[in-house]
Amino acid sequence: MKTTMKVIITGTTGMVGKGVLLECLDHAEITEVLSISRKPIGFKQAYMFRPGAIIPLRGIQPSSKLYRVLINNLKWLLKLIKRIAPYAVVDTTQMGLAMINVTKKGYEKKVLKPRDIQILAE
Repeated sequence: MKTTMKVIITGTTGMVGKGVLLECLDHAEITEVLSISRKPIGFKQAYMFRPGAIIPLRGIQPSSKLYRVLINNLKWLLKLIKRIAPYAVVDTTQMGLAMINVTKKGYEKKVLKPRDIQILAE
């Protein structure tokens, strides 16, 4: 039997939130997505994502003007860092998939570093 999920996402106006939203919209097991911005909500389980550097994919642009300029001019450097230190950098697709999978399966750690995010995104 195929599992289905209804997802609530906060902060979809930012770069990470947009990445999570796109992955949720594309994911076959997610039937509904509710996006809430600028409102705090409580959860039974909470995980703290500490991704370090994030490479935006699928045409996503950071909402911050400064970060957008930095990403657009230094994306090559992030890709180089990812090649040299593959566990130091994640991308928006990995963030979205990790958030879906931690909701479905849970995880032994509550603070998720880049390697944890990559494991959850697989």
